[in-house]
Amino acid sequence: MTTAPEIITGASVLDWSVLEMPGVRSRVEMAAHRVAVASGSQVHLDADDLVQEGFIICATNPDVIRNYLRQGELSHLYVWVRSKLYDKVKVEVSRSGKTYSRDQLVETVKDGTW
Repeated sequence: MTTAPEIITGASVLDWSVLEMPGVRSRVEMAAHRVAVASGSQVHLDADDLVQEGFIICATNPDVIRNYLRQGELSHLYVWVRSKLYDKVKVEVSRSGKTYSRDQLVETVKDGTW
């Protein structure tokens, strides 16, 4: 099996091969869709854009991804990616000038859409 080349950008090394590991892409996609739904009215974020952001997060943190996989912790990988994407959403919300409502996200979690 050939692996994707590593690309060096500034101080970061992007290792795209982690996206080919079992379960990684699906967990990133699930996390991105959950964050997009949860942020719905706060700021317009396309789920596909969040998926791409999730892929970049994984490629810039290959050791983290490999560690989760080595431990068989795909659910923790999902939570970690979701958290990183959620942090990006908070930045977008603050840039948009809208007030961020934690209560709205708590309700989203209670509804089961998170």
